[in-house]
Amino acid sequence: MGIGQLLDYSRHLDIEGLQLALLLPARPPEDLIELLTDLGIACVYETTPSNFERIAPPTPWIRQPQNFSVFPPQPSAVGQMQS
Repeated sequence: MGIGQLLDYSRHLDIEGLQLALLLPARPPEDLIELLTDLGIACVYETTPSNFERIAPPTPWIRQPQNFSVFPPQPSAVGQMQS
């Protein structure tokens, strides 16, 4: 759930150099750490009270430009014959 929220919320932010991280109460299983780092999301968890460890992804998550449309392109009116 936290991964989806991070990805959803981050698409509304226009911050250069934004780095995503998921804060957890304890070290998660290795497969979750691998999933997070594969997605470019850092994992932060508490090791002892008030002490935290951060596992950074090899390549941070970078938001891609949102230059797409859910609607197909419309044909250009230029060069079309009118009836």
